[in-house]
Amino acid sequence: MAVPDSVDPAARLAKQIETGDPDLLRSMVKTTAEGGAGWPAFLRSLVARDLSGVQPVVSDARAGPVQAVDVALPGASWQR
Repeated sequence: MAVPDSVDPAARLAKQIETGDPDLLRSMVKTTAEGGAGWPAFLRSLVARDLSGVQPVVSDARAGPVQAVDVALPGASWQR
């Protein structure tokens, strides 16, 4: 099932979880990773949906995700 790129990244992730569509998740991550600036917005949207208690965040060492953890998830640590 195709979801337009204009759809909020958190909504795309929620749809992927709902449908179990791995292509949709890869598409969402690619869209978010491209500019780097999308990462804080993506993480904030998850917090707005009651994400809490995040301890470590594991990702590659690209600047976007690393900086977004500090900005959007206070108290969470980052790990490669």
